[in-house]
Amino acid sequence: MCLPQFVVDGAFDFEGFIHATKTLARNLDRVIDITFYPVEEARRSNVRHRPVGIGVQGLHVSTSRAPLRVRLESHSSHHERRLPFSG
Repeated sequence: MCLPQFVVDGAFDFEGFIHATKTLARNLDRVIDITFYPVEEARRSNVRHRPVGIGVQGLHVSTSRAPLRVRLESHSSHHERRLPFSG
């Protein structure tokens, strides 16, 4: 997930981020069901554990911090960096 894409008018768009994350997770979960597994043990393990991975990028000063106009060292910066990842 490219976090700077969710900066809108100087604020982080949490609703858009949540919607995109749910859509991505749902689609990755579907891939598990439609993937061809040459070994039955691999299919059984993936269907049982449903492993998916979602990464993020752009949580650094030059892209996502600058549009928000928040200094990296500030208290609000530390708080905002945790927000996209808090449940």
